[in-house]
Amino acid sequence: MVLDRYQYGYDAAGNRVWKMNMVARDAQRPLDELYEYDDLARLVAARRGLLSTSPSLSLASVGFEQAWGLDALGNFSEFDEDAGGNGWDLEQQRTVNPANEITGIDQGQGQPAWITPQYDAAGNMISEVDPVFWTKNFLVFANGSEGLSPWVPPGGPKVTPVCPDRAACFTRPN
Repeated sequence: MVLDRYQYGYDAAGNRVWKMNMVARDAQRPLDELYEYDDLARLVAARRGLLSTSPSLSLASVGFEQAWGLDALGNFSEFDEDAGGNGWDLEQQRTVNPANEITGIDQGQGQPAWITPQYDAAGNMISEVDPVFWTKNFLVFANGSEGLSPWVPPGGPKVTPVCPDRAACFTRPN
């Protein structure tokens, strides 16, 4: 049984412009994707829906969308997401310091607050920015001065690392 089969379209610069999921199309599921790039060929938007290639590229019934506002270094200074096709669910503005570390994440009114990540002296991120996703799915471990220790978000479960010999690891909570 074939689970997925794709066709792709590219622009003259070699950027993927669209991806058509042939198996999903046969089942009338809107899982095709259309991509948008800036003048420097950096991905700035991705949309999921049912792709039409005639007379021009477009998506019907957009069900998911992400957009990135990129700074000169390619960091996304803005990030927007529409998870259900009914308008932006998440609108963020991000700032970074000269070491290219995230120093602030602001979101639209009524949207969940994200944690500004923390970094160790070497510049490695030792905390995650999305507490809702992280506490439901994973915990991050960082190799600190006192060995491997978990970063536990407020109210989150504490677990024992399953990879104590590695510099950093990810694991599901118990």
